[in-house]
Amino acid sequence: MIYIHIPFCKQACHYCDFHFSTNLKQKQAFLFALNQEIELQRAFFESAVFPSQNSETSSLLASPRATNKKIKTIYFGGGTPSILEISELKSILEKIKSTFEIDENAEITLEANPDDLTSLDFLKQLREIGFNRLSIGIQSFEESFLKFMNRAHNANEAKNCVKLAQKAGFENISVDLIYGVKLPSVNDFENQSEELSQNLVSNPHYFWKKDLAFALSLNVPHISAYCLTIEPKTQFGNSLKRGKIKPIDEEFAAQQFEILTQTLKENGYIHYEISNFAKPNQFSKHNTAYWQDEPYLGLGASAHSYDGKNRFMNAANNRKYTESLSKDNLPQIIDELSENDRINEYFLTSLRTIWGTDLNHLITKYNYNLLENQSKTVSRLIDNKMILIENDKIILTETGKLFADGIASDLFV
Repeated sequence: MIYIHIPFCKQACHYCDFHFSTNLKQKQAFLFALNQEIELQRAFFESAVFPSQNSETSSLLASPRATNKKIKTIYFGGGTPSILEISELKSILEKIKSTFEIDENAEITLEANPDDLTSLDFLKQLREIGFNRLSIGIQSFEESFLKFMNRAHNANEAKNCVKLAQKAGFENISVDLIYGVKLPSVNDFENQSEELSQNLVSNPHYFWKKDLAFALSLNVPHISAYCLTIEPKTQFGNSLKRGKIKPIDEEFAAQQFEILTQTLKENGYIHYEISNFAKPNQFSKHNTAYWQDEPYLGLGASAHSYDGKNRFMNAANNRKYTESLSKDNLPQIIDELSENDRINEYFLTSLRTIWGTDLNHLITKYNYNLLENQSKTVSRLIDNKMILIENDKIILTETGKLFADGIASDLFV
């Protein structure tokens, strides 16, 4: 799979700590450098180590693993990839398709913001140049939350963009939502009224339930929902340090997570990864590959790659990225992973999914027998109803999903 990081945004969301720039003056230099990087990485997958195949292929919940070295997924992330012109997106796609062997049924995703999806013609052109999936960063349908997070779009754009995309012919659509959001004061809500105040007092999850209900009304096949986090080098991080906002209320967020999982389950969505829900056979093939130890090539400033053995990290600086590639040098450092590192990362990612940690994969690729090496830990987690073992896989229980990272670290080599 291939990931392309487009490091440009219209403005900075208060919670975001990804690499991006709001200065578009470097855009053309970046696109030229990206073209150079694609060329220099032409042979990346030739030496990559792919997971061995297992027999789980017939189940509705079977994981969509690659069966050969053809590229199964291409994902434009960021940043805000939808900030690019159609001609620029087309040029990148054409370069990738002429450089790598792409499966004819490849999933090709564009991350997009609602304010970039206001034109039916633009959406139709996205389909014409090859995109067959959209991942739309809605986050909330409530104006007050959008302003609090400093999103570039408004509530009307959030509500209308999916319908417009569907009208343009997109069927494979994912929407992103954020939960755990609390405004500093009830008075910060738009259109303040006594009825609204009473609703929020009696039902503090009023807007989260409302967001979920509207998302469901759009009939999208995939929903990603992430808990708001406050990172140090963000506007929220600075505001927290100065006492202008409060820390995340973990109990409040856990309650909203429970509302999320129950609501989507009742509406036919499969909770196939901690933050991801999909209708049957609508899982994100791209993200699933990350979680199942498959190699991937990351292109663009700050992008990471993994060849099944080591990780490669591109410079998270647009100028350094472009300057390096202007000299035909890859702008990356190599993180040489030990076998224990790779096993531990597999625990972190695989445990988050319904497929769990494949005990046979650990033996086949790493010659590591988890049940022999961690028998006491595994027994304790089973006794505490945190995990189950089914079909030679360790799977989190509903309770365990709330402690996924901690359980993974308990199993670390």
